[in-house]
Amino acid sequence: MRHIIIGTSGHIDHGKTTLIKALTGTSTDKLKEEQQRGISINLGFTYFDLPSGLRAGIIDVPGHERFVKNMLSGVVGMDLVLLIIAADDGVMPQTIEHADILEFMGVENLIFVVTKTGMVEPDMLNLVIADIRENFKHSRFKDSKIIPVDSLSRDGIDNLVEEIDKMVKDIPDVDLHKSARLNVDRSFSLKGIGTIVTGTLIEGKITKDTPLTLYPSEKEVKVRSIEVHDTPAEEAVKGQRTALNIINLKKDEIERGMVIAKTGSLTKTSLIDVKLSTSTHQDVTLKHFTRVRLFHGTKEIMARVIPLDKKEIAPGETQVVQLRLEEEIYAKIGDPFVIRLFSPMVTVGGGIILETFTKRHTFSDKTYLEELKKKELDPEYIIISYLKEHGYKGASYEDIYSYIGYEENYLKKILEEMIESKEIFYIGGVYVDKEMLIEFRDELQETLTEYHKENPFEKGINKEVLRAKLKYPLSTKFFADITSTEIIDKILKVDKTMVSLKGTKTELKGMEKQEFDRVMKIIKDEEPGLLKEPDAKSLFKNKKLIPLLSEEVKIIDGFVIRNEFFQEIIDKLMKHLEEKEKVTVAEFRDLIGFSRKNAIAILEYLDREKFTRRDGDFRYKY
Repeated sequence: MRHIIIGTSGHIDHGKTTLIKALTGTSTDKLKEEQQRGISINLGFTYFDLPSGLRAGIIDVPGHERFVKNMLSGVVGMDLVLLIIAADDGVMPQTIEHADILEFMGVENLIFVVTKTGMVEPDMLNLVIADIRENFKHSRFKDSKIIPVDSLSRDGIDNLVEEIDKMVKDIPDVDLHKSARLNVDRSFSLKGIGTIVTGTLIEGKITKDTPLTLYPSEKEVKVRSIEVHDTPAEEAVKGQRTALNIINLKKDEIERGMVIAKTGSLTKTSLIDVKLSTSTHQDVTLKHFTRVRLFHGTKEIMARVIPLDKKEIAPGETQVVQLRLEEEIYAKIGDPFVIRLFSPMVTVGGGIILETFTKRHTFSDKTYLEELKKKELDPEYIIISYLKEHGYKGASYEDIYSYIGYEENYLKKILEEMIESKEIFYIGGVYVDKEMLIEFRDELQETLTEYHKENPFEKGINKEVLRAKLKYPLSTKFFADITSTEIIDKILKVDKTMVSLKGTKTELKGMEKQEFDRVMKIIKDEEPGLLKEPDAKSLFKNKKLIPLLSEEVKIIDGFVIRNEFFQEIIDKLMKHLEEKEKVTVAEFRDLIGFSRKNAIAILEYLDREKFTRRDGDFRYKY
């Protein structure tokens, strides 16, 4: 059975709890104080089944101004909200503030429910309906249905249920692309059972095997059993009222306002970039460094506003803003939030988080601002931007998962598609953006070009020396991994200890060319009697030319063989193996005219290089 969450909101004493009892037959006022005073303090929960068979969980949100914080925590994860307005009072300031909060928190579906209609004449009811249209004509809810009801007589209740059922059919099915997150509203202990935590699962899915963490304490959470709407279940999904029986934590370790989420899925930050919309109902202009109260999930944190679009944010405007928090929060991209003034405590704006991995910025950072605006709806762009921040050293899957907070299978699918299209590369256990890889290639090319220019007779640069010159420190293994990628491998020649640019060859002229040619002639004239490497090097009067020797010869166990002559040896051996399939040391010695000792040294080199394969006394083609 699919579940949805319906919330109620509105001014104190406008009949929310009574309406819910009329819909469900259950009162959501559980606390003795609530029942005595007739007002809701904590969030109340119950549910009922709609005619279509869908199960609707209902959150009764406190209406009193002092309990707005609880109201804010209850809004997260709602599919539909009933905004309650009493017919004998009409639209009140708190009604407007609640509507603003709902809009800022991203609520799309709303019904205005006019209660207590039995207490007023028809003309008064019509005035209240007209007042609703006037007050919300510029809001997201300007075209929302208005349904009059009387909860005590049940007049209009059937119409309301019918409209709810109609609206929820059009609400998209549960989105499980984000990882599990549950805002804790209660923690208690039951004898013989242990710790129980309750809350609404606002994202993802939880099973008994889901790895979970309690934030901000970062303690592991082990679940023995799950209940959904007071019924044992194998799993809980987004939108369900959930109770978890936790076996490894005491109730005192878990407090209201904490969050239980899939391990590693949240980012700890005290700096967030957001898209902020301000209320048209408050004559408040937010300026640089205005102090506000940030409401995120179940947390209230003091923050400073840093406008990035302009220097000020007037009522009714939407801007990109940086919020500098006075405490750290655990959040992810796309999270909704609300801000209230520090004093007086009125709601002035809200929106969604665009970036949690950020630095301090101001309104003058126009390039960054444009980048930020592109991130709002494109997960691939979000990932690429994040990887660019990490440069060519890349970011691990765990880093990306914590940053973006998508469900793992969904995230892995996106990453695989991006690798297939070569937007990003997976190298040595991390993901690297293509542009960062190209930037790394260009940095290597520039560094090596300069090195070859300054050291024209050197074969290349030592790997460790090159690594030390890079912008980002890389491990020896990761350097080997990244230089073997197709983008980098095209330009580099890498051996065990040295790196050079492919195609780089020193052009000798004048006396240097004459000396090098003289030495190479001596080596050629010695063939097949081979020189030892130290002997060959001693032939050079200009010692700067020695590194060039390795470009013209093979050095095998200390002996020097010209590349051309070595190729002749290979050709003779391959022809012999094609004709006779195998060769002995003696046959190879006679074939090339070397001593037995040198023939064995060359054959062992060919074995290592996988030209040949030894089996007993014979060598075969590998």
